[in-house]
Amino acid sequence: MIVIVMLLAFVIIVLTIILVYVFYTKNIHSNRLRKEVHEAEQTLHQEFNPLRNDLHKQMETLEEAKTKRQLTEKEEQVIKQLRKDFNDAEKSIKKEIKDIEKEIK
Repeated sequence: MIVIVMLLAFVIIVLTIILVYVFYTKNIHSNRLRKEVHEAEQTLHQEFNPLRNDLHKQMETLEEAKTKRQLTEKEEQVIKQLRKDFNDAEKSIKKEIKDIEKEIK
């Protein structure tokens, strides 16, 4: 009987140690993942800001040309497409980052 109680106590201790280890390692991985997501978001902003600025400069150039002459249909399409592509890319990447953040929590 004492052997069974000791064996049961040993099993409980081992299971407790395993649970503590699992929660500890999960927490470490979650913290690392949060850090990586934060770094990815910062990189996104660092990389997209110059692109956004360049895009705006190009569009301003076309808008300035628009005051002096009528833009061709192709130029108008380029402006619309650039805006759409840039906004779509930014939204898509932000959504993916938010999805990852949800999974971490």
